[in-house]
Amino acid sequence: TLTNALAGSELTATGEVRASDAKGRHTTTWRELHPLPGGTVMIDSPGIRSVGVWADADALAATFSDVDEIADQCRFTDCGHITEPGCAVLAAVADGSLAAPRLEAWRSLVAEANAAGRRTDPQAQRQYGRRFAKEYKAAKKRKSGGTDDGRDEGGG
Repeated sequence: TLTNALAGSELTATGEVRASDAKGRHTTTWRELHPLPGGTVMIDSPGIRSVGVWADADALAATFSDVDEIADQCRFTDCGHITEPGCAVLAAVADGSLAAPRLEAWRSLVAEANAAGRRTDPQAQRQYGRRFAKEYKAAKKRKSGGTDDGRDEGGG
């Protein structure tokens, strides 16, 4: 239905929508490219529920070579380009030589590359889970003003 709506014509067969849950069923069982007006193409790929970006350090370095070159001038070699003093990347954004959306795109792909690395490495996934749990407990403690055992300080 979406393909037909975008195409402005009947390119693919569609089925009825169930009244009980307002959902339809796939009518195709194969992948197919559909040319759309304006020179775009839509991929009909039944059964795929989501599409993600898989990035690695090499792809990041190649795609964001400008950020990497600026980052070489940061005061700290492990600079995360967030709030660190002496960060050349943040300075470049401040002076306009690096666009803020470019840095945000870099941050997004770094996060995706890190997540992809964790998904393929069980040990990294466990370490991340432990760090996350520790940070969660610390945040919960700060919010409640309590101790590690969940009780408030000063009695109870």
